[in-house]
Amino acid sequence: MGWTDNYKRYDTSNGFGSKREWQKIFKQTLKPEDAKTILEDISPYEILKISTSATQEQIKKAYRTQAFKWHPDINFDNLEEATLKMKQINAAYAILYTS
Repeated sequence: MGWTDNYKRYDTSNGFGSKREWQKIFKQTLKPEDAKTILEDISPYEILKISTSATQEQIKKAYRTQAFKWHPDINFDNLEEATLKMKQINAAYAILYTS
């Protein structure tokens, strides 16, 4: 039994009708070229609030900190800004972090 089994009832109105389709979406990662388009002229280091000499561990920690701070589920009163910030945070992480 996976963590998505009881996560939500699957909404079939937008084409994502099965658990397998939702799991496929959860596993997708942002490609660096798409991430650069999202960030435009903003530095990924500025988004994550880290120095240019940050280690991979510091990048991961900064990502988690910023994601927790700006996640739309937490900032539901300012959803538009939170959504934009999360896109930028995910893009910055996709560019800087190499697993």
